[in-house]
Amino acid sequence: MSYNRFQPFYPSALRHIERHFPHNSTPGSKFNSRFKDPKEVAEYAWEKIKYAYRGELLIREINFQEVIGLEALIALKDIPKGVGIKKRTREIPNKNKPGRYNSYTIWTAEDMRLQETKTMTVIAGPLERTRVHTFLTIYPGRYAPDFSDQEFWSKHALISPRKQKKRRRH
Repeated sequence: MSYNRFQPFYPSALRHIERHFPHNSTPGSKFNSRFKDPKEVAEYAWEKIKYAYRGELLIREINFQEVIGLEALIALKDIPKGVGIKKRTREIPNKNKPGRYNSYTIWTAEDMRLQETKTMTVIAGPLERTRVHTFLTIYPGRYAPDFSDQEFWSKHALISPRKQKKRRRH
């Protein structure tokens, strides 16, 4: 039996999933043309988790036969020699103090290509301070904990992709 209060197409969930499409400039993992829009991603994910969701945090990795997107996560030990690595600060809204932010230091691998992936991570659960149950995020790639997990983030980096050079017209 599926959890009957889950809202797979909740507007804030769809807006968050939208970040993981190529036309969106937010850095991070990106879906390819396997899915046409966030609603199609949410519909697919709901079909995969609806019998497992029980009203609490659920994290699932779904594997595909084909490449479904590009992943922005890499272990520091896997970064090729010669690739620049920088420390950066990420500001994330504080869930307990509206209007305040927490700062986290993370590594970025500069000017690398995002890595092809056949995995999609689905994180579902109740939204903070609401009774809404929906997708907290869905993205192409392996599971990564939030930035507060400093042990994980001390060994991993986000790929900062190389910028496309604009071609001049003659």
